[in-house]
Order: sequence, then C-alpha cells, then structure tokens
Amino acid sequence: MVVVDDNPMVQDALRLCLEGWDVDCIAVSTAAEALAVLRVVERRPDLIFSDYNLNDGQRGDQAIRAIRDVHGKDIPAMMFTGDMTHGNAEVRGKIAAFGIPLLTKPITGRVLKDTIDWLKSRP
Repeated sequence: MVVVDDNPMVQDALRLCLEGWDVDCIAVSTAAEALAVLRVVERRPDLIFSDYNLNDGQRGDQAIRAIRDVHGKDIPAMMFTGDMTHGNAEVRGKIAAFGIPLLTKPITGRVLKDTIDWLKSRP
C-alpha cells in the first residue's frame, strides 16, 4: 500500500497503524517519491491512500493518477482530508467522479480498516 501525505507525523501514524494490521506500507510525501520508491523495490502497489491537499498546490487525485499511470488504472484508491472546506458537495462530486472514496480526518482505525477491506474486495 502507498500512503501519500506531506505531513511526516501523519505518514508515521498511518504506517504504524497499517503495519499493525500486517499491511505492507510505503509512506511518502509526493507521487514522484512514491514512484521512485516503487521503482527501487520493484513493486506495484495494491492500494493507494492519499491526502487531498499536498505541498506545492498538488492534490491527492493528481498523485493517485500519476501512480496509476505507471502501475495500472485498476489500483484501488482512497483519499482523505482534514480541510473541511473540501467537504463541500462540489469537491465530493469531483472525487466521486474520479471513482474513489473520500474520508474526513480524524479517521478512526475502524473506518480506515473497513474502507481498506471494502476496496480490496471489489473486483
């Protein structure tokens, strides 16, 4: 699983949580970093989890698209945000049209685990 978040504390927290569930996790700040690490470890991610707002004006949907462009459009993905201004109907609609769920921080472990299980069970 690849986690893209520009906050190292969020990366560490998610990595610890996921590893506690025996989910192999690569946590990075950008799509470019994700692609570089995946190239080195010679792996294709089974899931992408990205923050909506990333540094330098980048967005999570752009990160997900970049990773999918290299590793396959069929990789399940989900996005999260702590910015409640992005909880509005317009942004939710754009993300829904992109075909991925949006979780709002704070995210409980149960919601995260249920969403991961649901994404992995989809054909």
